[in-house]
Amino acid sequence: MPQAPWWSCPARTLPPSGMPRRPVGPVRALRRCSPEPPRARPAGMVCRMRSALRQRVPKWACPIPSACSCVNRSARLPGISTPTSIRVGPTRACRPNCFAHRPRRSRAPDAAPRAAALPYNAAPMAACILALETSTDTCGVALLRQGDAATELAVREHVGVAAHSARILPMIDELLAEAGVARTAIDAIAFGQGPGGFTGLRVACGVAQGLGFALSVPLVPITSHRAVEAQLDPAAPAVRAVLIDARMREAYVAAYRRDGAEAQQLQAPMLIAYDDVPVWVERSWPAWSGEAVSARTLVVAGDWGESAGVAAALPEGVVHAPVLRAQVAAVARLGLHDWSAGRVIAPDDAQPLYVRDKVAYTTRERAAGAGGNPRATGVS
Repeated sequence: MPQAPWWSCPARTLPPSGMPRRPVGPVRALRRCSPEPPRARPAGMVCRMRSALRQRVPKWACPIPSACSCVNRSARLPGISTPTSIRVGPTRACRPNCFAHRPRRSRAPDAAPRAAALPYNAAPMAACILALETSTDTCGVALLRQGDAATELAVREHVGVAAHSARILPMIDELLAEAGVARTAIDAIAFGQGPGGFTGLRVACGVAQGLGFALSVPLVPITSHRAVEAQLDPAAPAVRAVLIDARMREAYVAAYRRDGAEAQQLQAPMLIAYDDVPVWVERSWPAWSGEAVSARTLVVAGDWGESAGVAAALPEGVVHAPVLRAQVAAVARLGLHDWSAGRVIAPDDAQPLYVRDKVAYTTRERAAGAGGNPRATGVS
C-alpha cells in the first residue's frame, strides 16, 4: 500500500523535517489535514491576494501563467517586483482591474517600428531657452542653446498677424525637430510680454504659459521696449528712449541707461500722444542724466512713426536710430540673461503688458457724449 502524502495526515500541521517551514494559518492547516489534495487557487482568491500592493508577486499568482500579462509597477510603487516568467499575455480568469493581471498595450506584429528618439548633440548644452515673440505682425520663434564652448541660435519667423495663433505651435515643433532637441530639454521659456498688438500678446503669453505648465519650466517675460533697446549698437549713447507705435497717433515710451551688459530702466513703459513726445523728452532728460541735452547723448529708437512729423520737433542732439521692432532673437538673449540671474516667474503668473488700459467707451459713456476712442492723458 503506498504511503499517504504528508499533507493528507489529519494529525500533522507542519511539513516533515527537511522541508521549509512557514507560518501555518487556519486555512493552510485545514488544507493540510484535508483528505483531498490541494486545489488550484481560484481567480477571486488571486485578485484578493494581489490587492496588497506591497506584496511580492509570486510565481503562482496567475491561474493561467501561460496567458498572463502582469505589469511590472515597481517604478511607481517601491518594493514591488514582478517575475518575468509570468509576463506573457492577457488572461481572462481575473477581473479587468486586477493589479497582477492588468493587461498592457501590445503592438501588432506588422506594426511599423517606433520612431527613433531625437538625436542629441555630442556636447551637451548648459542651457536651452525657447523664445516667443508675437507683439508685431511678425510671429517669431527662437531656440537658444549655450554650451561651454559655443552658443547656438536658431530662428523661425512668419509674417502675417492673422496667422500667429495657427503658426506658432507648428513653428515650435519644426524648430525643435530641426535642432534635434526634445521638449523636455528646455530649461525656460522667454516670451514677448508687450506692449504691442493685443491679440499677438495673448498668443505668446498663452502658449508660453501652457508649455510652462506642461514642461514644468519657468517663464521669462521680456518687454518690447527692452528687446528693442538690446538691438541697438553698443557704441550708441548710454541713454536710450524707445518709442513704439500704439496707433491713434500715440506711442508706448520707455527709457533705459546702458551700463555694460546691463540696461537700467529709467522710465517704465507708458502711453503718451505723439504731440507730447518732445515735451516728454525735454522734461525727463534732466532726471535721466542731470544735464542738458547735448550732442550724441540720447538715442531714440522704435517703430514710432517717422512720418508723423514728430522727429523734427525733438531737441537738438537727439540721435535717431533706425526703425526697429522687437525681434525674437533679442528676446531669446535677454531670456537667457534673466534666467541665468534667476529673474523668472511661475507659469501661472504670466500676463501680457497692455499699458493701454482703455480702448473703447462704454454704452453709458457714449450716451453722455463721449465718442471716438479713449486718448492718452497729456504729459504733466
